[in-house]
Amino acid sequence: MIYPLRFREILRSYDFGERWIPEAFPAKGPLPAEGRVTETWEVCDRPKGSSEILNGPLAGRTLRQAIEALGADLLGTDILERFGGVFPLLIKFLDVTNPLVEQSHESDELVRRRGGGDYFGKTEAWHVLRVRPGARVQCGLRPEMTREKFEEALQRAATRECMREYTCAPGDTWLLYAGTVHAATGGALLYEIMQNSDVFTLLRVPRGIDDPEERREAARSIAETVDLDDRTDRKIHPLSFSEGHNQRIFVLACDHFVLERLELAGDFLLSASPRRFRVLTAVEGEVDALWAAGGERLTAGQSILLPAAMPDLTLRPRGQAALLAAYTPDLVADVIEPLRQRGFPASAIARLGGKSIHNPLFAMLGVKEGERR
Repeated sequence: MIYPLRFREILRSYDFGERWIPEAFPAKGPLPAEGRVTETWEVCDRPKGSSEILNGPLAGRTLRQAIEALGADLLGTDILERFGGVFPLLIKFLDVTNPLVEQSHESDELVRRRGGGDYFGKTEAWHVLRVRPGARVQCGLRPEMTREKFEEALQRAATRECMREYTCAPGDTWLLYAGTVHAATGGALLYEIMQNSDVFTLLRVPRGIDDPEERREAARSIAETVDLDDRTDRKIHPLSFSEGHNQRIFVLACDHFVLERLELAGDFLLSASPRRFRVLTAVEGEVDALWAAGGERLTAGQSILLPAAMPDLTLRPRGQAALLAAYTPDLVADVIEPLRQRGFPASAIARLGGKSIHNPLFAMLGVKEGERR
C-alpha cells in the first residue's frame, strides 16, 4: 500500500479570493463551477478536516486513517519521532485577488501558554505563482516601529502602516515566522506552506469597545501575538544550481519546513527518503512520477504525498515543467550539507531562513551578525 497519494482538495471561501485557482489550474478538481474558491487545502490533517485519498487501495480513507494504518512508512522515522502521529504541515493554494486583512499568528510557546487547543503555533511562507498589475504584500514591521506606536495603530485599525511593503513577482517568497504581521493589497496567487495550525489573530481592536482603557488593554492583548522585537526583512533569497538539464532551487528553509522548486526539462531522480514524507505540487506543465511498480501524472495545480517508504522516483516532464517539493527537514542533512557540497558559502545558506532573529541557520552555520544582511 505504499504509493503516491492524491487527495480531494478541502475548499475554503473568503472575501479576499475569487476564482483564480480554477482559472489558473483547470486540471484541478473537480472544483465548483460557480462561487469563490479562495483556498484549496492540498494536503492536511486537521481535527475537523482530514484530506480524503482519491487513488489506489487507500481510496476513500482520510490522511488521518492512513497515518494510523501505516505509521512510519507514511510519515517517516524522523517525523514520527519528532511529532508522534501528528501530521506537521498544511499546504494550500491561496487566491489573494482582493485585499487580505492585517493579521498575525501565535507562536508554539504562546499556544501552549494560552491553551488554544491547536497542535502548534503557526509559522508559514508565501511563494508567489502568478500576479496581476499592482500586486503588493505587506509583512514584517518597519525598522522604526515601537510597541507604543504599534498598539496605537491597533486602536485605529491602521496596523498596515506599521508593515514593510513589497511589490510581487512570480517566484518571490516571504517566510513569516510566528508573530510576523502580514497582509496583502491583492493581485497575487500564492502557494502557502505552514505548520499544521489554524491559529489566527486579527490586528484590530474589536468593534464595540469604546472605553479608552478597555481599548488600550485590548490592544496590549492583541500585541502579545506579535513579535515586536523582530523588525527584519522577511523576503527570502533562494539558492539555485543545475542538475543535468534541470534547475534545482532551494526556496527557503527553517525548522518547520523546507521548500524546493524543481524546474524540469529532463528526467530527475528523486531519491528515496525513509526519514520523512514529501509533498510534490506541480505549478507549471505536466510531470510523470515513475517508480518500479507504477506511475502518477501531475498536471499544474495537482499535488501528491510521497510516503517515506516510497522507493526512488524518476520525475519525467512532458516538455517544460515545474514542481514544488515540501518537507519537514533535518536542516544539516537536507539543506546545509548538500549546499556546502555545491560550494555555497555559509552566509548564503543561512539566508534561506531569512534575516529574522528566529532563523536557526545563523547559529548552526556560525554566521556572525555583520554577515546576516
